[in-house]
Amino acid sequence: MAGVYIHIPFCYKRCNYCDFHSSTATGIISNMIDSMVIEMDLRQNYLNDREIKTVYFGGGTPSLLSKYELSKLIDALHKNFRIAPTAEITMEMNPDDVKENYIKDIINLGFNRLSLGIQSFDDSVLKYMNRRHNSIASIHSCDIIRNAGISNISIDLIYGIPEKDFDYWKGTMDFALKLKVPHISAYCLSIEEGTRFDGWKKEGKLFEIEDEEMYLQYDYMCKLLQSSEYKHYEVSNFSIEGKHSQHNSAYWSNEEYIGIGPSAHSYNSIGRQWNVASNVKYIDLINKRQAFFEEETLLAGNKYDEYIMTRLRTSKGIDILELEKYMGLQYRQYFEKKINNPNFESYIERFGSIYRLNETGFWFMDGIINHLTYIK
Repeated sequence: MAGVYIHIPFCYKRCNYCDFHSSTATGIISNMIDSMVIEMDLRQNYLNDREIKTVYFGGGTPSLLSKYELSKLIDALHKNFRIAPTAEITMEMNPDDVKENYIKDIINLGFNRLSLGIQSFDDSVLKYMNRRHNSIASIHSCDIIRNAGISNISIDLIYGIPEKDFDYWKGTMDFALKLKVPHISAYCLSIEEGTRFDGWKKEGKLFEIEDEEMYLQYDYMCKLLQSSEYKHYEVSNFSIEGKHSQHNSAYWSNEEYIGIGPSAHSYNSIGRQWNVASNVKYIDLINKRQAFFEEETLLAGNKYDEYIMTRLRTSKGIDILELEKYMGLQYRQYFEKKINNPNFESYIERFGSIYRLNETGFWFMDGIINHLTYIK
């Protein structure tokens, strides 16, 4: 399978924690859409006519686009790529943008999965994050979407929020379960360079919660969701049976994909490309038909490291027989030597030829992967 990622680099307001490429300068949306259509024309052969099984509109805030703007992108997708009739087509949405007529419009365009950036059900936290929706919109948005005809809904939540303790997170998870959505993504808050949260931290106005408290919130979430029939299929993602994100799962399974729009990344098994992370430069370079991306060819060590990093993120883990087939005996032996470390015994589960991280191992995943990588 292969996928297409469409990056919509605009937001009405910028969240205090976000370091993704986006801009509040929405006056150039029309020019951006035209440029992204041109990019699809220019790169239609990147995936060698492979059938597209997943399409993902991320951002930014894709749901600020009108039906007309979205239709131009959808039409260009179908013109330049072979989209499977059963393709999973996802859009990230802000709960404020969930309106009955809009949902019906995007269903007619082919969208069949929606990902809601809820983050919290507490209005004071939403204001602290500079989110533009409120808790009422969060709660009602799922009903509106279901009533319009889409049942495949995912919600995003954030834990580890400064000055919010375990009881706050417990209440958040209770609300999440009441929504009865088939997919939940939950991310531990990290303070990224250049964000407003980063500035507050440097000024002594924001204090991150202790690691022990973060782990308590993570551990409670894992146990609660799994007892409620959600499978913890990736370090930050939980779903009921059959409702995992096919698009993101393809990333973690080494499938090929093309990224359209500023800052978007692409991968075709040979190498990677990444588009310029500037809206103005992207539009200018596209219109001039000049190089708008950088690229690299992946060496064997790079491919091994990516294989380790992506596979260990998931509950499927690493099959050393598959690793040997993909990379050769040398890399299988390297992996086995590194993974069979007494320090990892309580974090690793082994089932025949498969190694995978347990719940605690997911928490310490970055350090474990760093130990296993080939290129330091």
